[in-house]
Amino acid sequence: MSSYIDPQDVYNAEPLASRHEPERIVAGDTVTWSKVVSGYPSGANTLSYTIINRTNVYQVNGEEVSPSGDGFKVTIPSSITKDWAPGHYRWQAYVLDGGGNRYTVGTGELDIFPDLQAQTTGIDDREDDEKILDAIKTLLAGKVLEDAQSYSIHGRALTRYTFTELQQLRGQYERRVRAIRIRRGEKVRGRGIGVVFRNGC
Repeated sequence: MSSYIDPQDVYNAEPLASRHEPERIVAGDTVTWSKVVSGYPSGANTLSYTIINRTNVYQVNGEEVSPSGDGFKVTIPSSITKDWAPGHYRWQAYVLDGGGNRYTVGTGELDIFPDLQAQTTGIDDREDDEKILDAIKTLLAGKVLEDAQSYSIHGRALTRYTFTELQQLRGQYERRVRAIRIRRGEKVRGRGIGVVFRNGC
């Protein structure tokens, strides 16, 4: 993940349970929120979450979810979140009733940010698509790419693509990275519109 986060969004948050699932988590923080599921009170049902991206899966259940009135209180301790990898994730929430029936009761997305306090060296916080785009640009510039074989698309190393193919890939990944930056809330320049004037018009 890139360091686009506004400190006001996370670091000034009050240490109280949110009334909804978080959109941002810093690895190593204790995270709490509450949830009420209409028709599924906590006394007769259990609540759980799955948080997933392309490479990681995290389960939130058991002692991390406790009854709170008719709803639930979710508390994920820092001892668990410290091992969560930075990245963009999707989540789903489920209730399990007394008869063993499972129902999906929520979906969403969240970003996990690195624990800077735990770092002993610098970190590369680019997302995979950003890394690939930078590698493509490096190759197109005719520069030597260190560990080039580690960058591949559909199992094909970037160094195996022709110059023309790399140009096409650059366009594809520029669009992907633009979408990532828009998702982050970063300011992204609009795409220019070319206008050609002919015959003095």
